Amino acid sequence: MPPKRKKSLVDRSTESPAPDDNFDVASVASIPSTASATPVKPKAKKPKVERAEKIDKVKAPPKAKAPAKEKAPPKDKEDKKEVKDAKGKVKTVTGDEAQDVLLSYLSRENRPFSAGDISGNLHGKVTKTLTDKLLKELANAGLINGKGTNGDGKGSQWVYWPLQDPNSSLSPEELANMDTEIEDLRAKMPELKMEVKKVGIKLGGLKNEIGVTELRERIERLEEGKREKNGRLEALIKGGAKVVKKQEVDRVGKEFAYWSKMKGVRKRGFQAVEGALLEGMSREDIWEKAGIEGDEDL
Repeated sequence: MPPKRKKSLVDRSTESPAPDDNFDVASVASIPSTASATPVKPKAKKPKVERAEKIDKVKAPPKAKAPAKEKAPPKDKEDKKEVKDAKGKVKTVTGDEAQDVLLSYLSRENRPFSAGDISGNLHGKVTKTLTDKLLKELANAGLINGKGTNGDGKGSQWVYWPLQDPNSSLSPEELANMDTEIEDLRAKMPELKMEVKKVGIKLGGLKNEIGVTELRERIERLEEGKREKNGRLEALIKGGAKVVKKQEVDRVGKEFAYWSKMKGVRKRGFQAVEGALLEGMSREDIWEKAGIEGDEDL
């Protein structure tokens, strides 16, 4: 429904007032005329803008929920085992096959085991629960030996081991001989340890020695030096070089030693005379006046 339109002020001013019986016409005539004055401009009417009706917002329909995903049916245990087999894991066995596996393991190891140890050593080939059950059945049947920490009481820890052949046991004499042999071997251990230590030291020294490869390299270098010296010798022989005798070499050596000694004696005498003259003159002046030429470091 559109809103009611309000009456404007202009409309109210144009309405004619109700006539008054006591109205004095003479008083109106005595009022000076204002026609000559500036006429008053009538107020312009502003167009009335009708308010638009409120438009109700159309709400979007709620989104439909996606259907819940159906859960995949649980895989059977048999499928799970097949996956393990495909990955290379040990396949579990049951029944008579599991019993044979346990008997074979105990006979092979020939020592006491608990059910958990056997199942773990077999890498789960026979489950722990089945191992415990089968071992108790085998012990009750007399196929293996079994003993609990508390007997048949609750919480008893059981161990199982294979049956032992009574004929395979050793006699007291055999046991005594074995003890004697063990003592003899223990007595030899210190001597053998010392021998091992000596051999180890010798081995360390051999490792520090020159190897075969290095020896071959040294031999090759010596052979090369030998060939070089032989070449020089052949050149001297073919060139007609004078051969010096041993006596001549000894004579020249003695003369060289004599004059080397005399050089030292003369050098000390020269230095003594020069030292006396250096008190009043410089070395350059002395050598220049004496006409000495040579190395000043002599």
